Amino acid sequence: MVDYDDRLIDTLSIQLRKRHVRVSKLVRLVRIEKMNGLGEAGGLVRVCLFDRSSKTGRQIVSNVHTIRAKCGRSDWTFTEKRDKNGDGLSFGEFVLRSNYRLSRVNMLIQVSTLEKTANGELQEKSVGLIELPLLDDTGKVLLTNKSYAESLKEVSLFDDLHPGVASSLRKIILKVRDPPREMTHYIDSMPDILIISPLHLSPLFYFRRHAGRVLIRDKNSSFSAELINDLTLAIFPTSCDDADSLDMFAHVWVGTEKALANLNTEDITSQFHQLFSSLCLLTLCRPHMTPFSWLANPQKADKRAKEMKGLASALGAKTTVTTMLLTEKAQPLRPLFFSFDLFGEHTLD
Repeated sequence: MVDYDDRLIDTLSIQLRKRHVRVSKLVRLVRIEKMNGLGEAGGLVRVCLFDRSSKTGRQIVSNVHTIRAKCGRSDWTFTEKRDKNGDGLSFGEFVLRSNYRLSRVNMLIQVSTLEKTANGELQEKSVGLIELPLLDDTGKVLLTNKSYAESLKEVSLFDDLHPGVASSLRKIILKVRDPPREMTHYIDSMPDILIISPLHLSPLFYFRRHAGRVLIRDKNSSFSAELINDLTLAIFPTSCDDADSLDMFAHVWVGTEKALANLNTEDITSQFHQLFSSLCLLTLCRPHMTPFSWLANPQKADKRAKEMKGLASALGAKTTVTTMLLTEKAQPLRPLFFSFDLFGEHTLD
């Protein structure tokens, strides 16, 4: 999300510089054909960059972006906007950025079904995958603007994809294009390697600006305390692990950002920090929040959805933590929650 060599920032104007990369595309999943009843308990599509180079060893070399499919009797589909409940986890578009020079780094898309186990929990089972090359050996971009219809390969992630590998009748239909102009303002300031939903670009953009202010502009010494007292820095990376939490905040933030359209970027960044800090406090005060999981059973998923809806309503109504403490059950806050740990799980590289 953020690392030290990633912070291309003008320390005088505190503007994030544009980062030009070799591949920057907007990909839209249209449908997955001939699934023939698979996915009664749900289906997932996971997207990443995968390096098949023999020198470095086969490995995932980006974040893993997950999309929840809408499983029909024959085809799986995806939404083109948020659904009526404000849920964007089935949104079929994602931005792909890569600055790798290796021709063996491909975009990998894996399709999985969710299946019930004997104890009623869900487990993920791969149906197949496709790989699309990004560059050739000369550095020419191979992921061009067009529609693709690719057959799923019935292999696991680390198997060889030689010509003899069986292709199933199931196909992924997707479209690739350049990001539209209204997105480039955000995308050009993103990390070199990233796969992200367009719905979440704005929160990440303003988080990175806020991180630049706290870690670079406002720090007198790079050798000061390892714990930085900043709630947004401390919690935002963790919230990105919980896809529904980030999605809910992004949904609330869109309306706030529109209302702040006449302010400069610095002031909008401050408003972002205030709103996200409110979300953090409202979340941390609530006891026993149901943990997020893509594999949650329907009962846990419904409970989690209601909790997220309650948080969204509280944010929209500008509920203060004081109000919540007086009207709801709450738990004490630990001071460590307010600090960003430079040596923690989400450490900066």
